[in-house]
Amino acid sequence: MPEEFAAFIKGLYEAVPALGEISLGVSCSNELSMADACVIAAVCQGAGEIKAAAYPVNTASLSNVSRIIAARGDSFGAACSVRITQLK
Repeated sequence: MPEEFAAFIKGLYEAVPALGEISLGVSCSNELSMADACVIAAVCQGAGEIKAAAYPVNTASLSNVSRIIAARGDSFGAACSVRITQLK
């Protein structure tokens, strides 16, 4: 669940302070159709890189995630340079 993944990422940053000096990347499986939500939850907790695909097969959707960040990223301190008008 996204809130559990967010708590996991937050716990990592608390347990390993050196993570604050690097860009943490995440990759989420879409087996339960929750990859997009989990990736956004991780970004909200400080993850700086995500794995997403234009044609997602068991991973987060680049289209969905970039649109969420474009629409709401300012509320959780994230930005995306993907030109969403080019995505279908």
